[in-house]
Amino acid sequence: MYCLDPDYRGQKGAISTQYSSLATDDTFFIDKENDKFFIPSNVYIIGTMNDIDRSIEVFDFALRRRFAWYEIEANKVMDTVLISMGIDEALGSNYKDYKDKIKQLNQSIIDDLGLSKHYHLGPSYFAKIKLYIHNNYEYKDAREKVWNNHISQILKEYVKSKSKSKEVETIKENFIL
Repeated sequence: MYCLDPDYRGQKGAISTQYSSLATDDTFFIDKENDKFFIPSNVYIIGTMNDIDRSIEVFDFALRRRFAWYEIEANKVMDTVLISMGIDEALGSNYKDYKDKIKQLNQSIIDDLGLSKHYHLGPSYFAKIKLYIHNNYEYKDAREKVWNNHISQILKEYVKSKSKSKEVETIKENFIL
């Protein structure tokens, strides 16, 4: 992480890595003695992180001070991203209905499951419908495939300790029907 800080970018912040000792004359085409790792000052790193991913909390704190943070809400970018992925073309006249079902599903995460907007599902979950449409599934059947293969497990994981399986079933019915 040291190399990510702007003050340590470039050769002035070069460090030896755990693999430096493995260097031999046969494996190097540059000077073996100066084998150091650094991030060039003109390289920018763009990363993404979900707010709800607590398994990397310690790592998260180390990163927070090294980057500028921008919140991107799933519902605010949904239409733009889905259109950029060609979902509107794949679904044709069903696209508006699909957008409405997505919006309803994400609102149900708040209203029915008692979670925050940070648990909303983003476009990548819903873009999977294109796979099923291109494999000649009807729109309703494709939605059911998206639910069964991409959405249901994450929602169940969200609420596994909250006894909300009935609410997840209601969300399923609203999404599929």
